[in-house]
Amino acid sequence: MSWYPRILVVIPTLKDDPQPILSSLKNQTLKPTKIVFACGSIDAKKKAEKLGAEAIYVKPPNSILVAPRVINAINEVIKRFQDFDYLLRLDCDWRLPKNCIATNFPAEDKVNFYGPAIFISKATLDDVFDGRFPLVESEAVLLGILKMKGIQTDSFNCPPIDTRPVDKAKPWKYWFACGQMSTRNGASMFRYPFSLTLKFIREKHIGRLFELIGFLSEELRSH
Repeated sequence: MSWYPRILVVIPTLKDDPQPILSSLKNQTLKPTKIVFACGSIDAKKKAEKLGAEAIYVKPPNSILVAPRVINAINEVIKRFQDFDYLLRLDCDWRLPKNCIATNFPAEDKVNFYGPAIFISKATLDDVFDGRFPLVESEAVLLGILKMKGIQTDSFNCPPIDTRPVDKAKPWKYWFACGQMSTRNGASMFRYPFSLTLKFIREKHIGRLFELIGFLSEELRSH
């Protein structure tokens, strides 16, 4: 009998509709073993449970930063559900292409990132973070810790699709900075520009071009 990885998907949420992400997870070619919504509100928990999903309420810690609150919720899920080989953290307002999990499945000693998403083996989680993520100010810090420990990282080959409407009121400097941050977070020089081009075609939003320029400028500066 071939080995089948036990994949725990953790989805932190505060108020988003869980239907799109849940439906796309159920349609994956490589299906997760368990899906848990880590809810920062009772209302979000009820929404997920209404769809038949497993959900827990995690009281957000007293922090004005989003990342520590999200990481705290993920850690609570890890504490309650230890029976997994790989952990995949996703955003609730995403939709996944059908082969997203299979395509982005990492080697045991490698960690894959896409924005706030992280796909990591339990072995690496235990070895680098002692089984729980530190409450850092951003996901980028986690990436930095992994690289400092000599862990190989890569960006998703098949990225999720953001279902949130694009905030077209944000200035060009915001999108330029997003591109720069993607470079620092380890986005692929080959795949990320292609992904941004597809987003520009789909959204018809000039901000994506500034994001691409920011990404390329930071890539050139870092080399």
